[in-house]
Amino acid sequence: MATAIPRRCSRPATAPRSPRPAKSSDALRILAFDTACGALSAALWAEDSVRFAVFQRRRRGHAEALMPLLERVLDAAGTTPAQLDAVAVTLGPGTFTGLRIGLAAARGFRVALGIPVIGLSTLEALAAGAARRWPDRPVLAAIDARRDQVYVQYFRRADGPFAEAWTAPAAMPAAAAAAMLVPGTALAGSGAALVAAHCGATQPGVLAADMEPDARDIARIAASRGSAWRGAPPPAPIYLRQADATPARPRPDR
Repeated sequence: MATAIPRRCSRPATAPRSPRPAKSSDALRILAFDTACGALSAALWAEDSVRFAVFQRRRRGHAEALMPLLERVLDAAGTTPAQLDAVAVTLGPGTFTGLRIGLAAARGFRVALGIPVIGLSTLEALAAGAARRWPDRPVLAAIDARRDQVYVQYFRRADGPFAEAWTAPAAMPAAAAAAMLVPGTALAGSGAALVAAHCGATQPGVLAADMEPDARDIARIAASRGSAWRGAPPPAPIYLRQADATPARPRPDR
């Protein structure tokens, strides 16, 4: 999928690129964005905080809306693409089309500007948003995978501002995810209601919120990692199951 980055970002692919000196997290400029699920969001991290962010609920049209949105965020934050140290993007799980759109845009920045791409799980981004809302609760991030299935990962409170992964990400029936819950869990994501519908009296105090990944949280997590991502290979998408739609097999000649 070809993605055109903002014209102010582009430069000849053959232009020499000198290595950029490592910076502390408070000096980093990171453009974060998400197109993986049912929203479109972007945020610019600079001077140790999110300088500007936009969040839109959107089921379709991510490809057409993403680049104008990124230009808007950069302009509002008073930042040029040449000043960016990295871009951060969600890797999945999510919709196959949405993931490809976000990763193609991130690759465009990497190729044009010679900056690294920081990849984060959508489940981690959801957990970070839930941890801001419910700082003292464990979080089950759950994304609707259709057919009463969910993509889930459990997180628990850790030292610092972000939740810590408790289980590995997985795809499973919503009923199986509900059986994992401990009392007082916060359910976060488009699959929260599906899981909550299977909760019984053995899971008291469970809260559910239909949330989407937010680029503000993606930017905060990326910045918290300092320069650990420097020199890492480009991230790959996280697919926890095969696509629902597969190419039709050719019919044998009759």
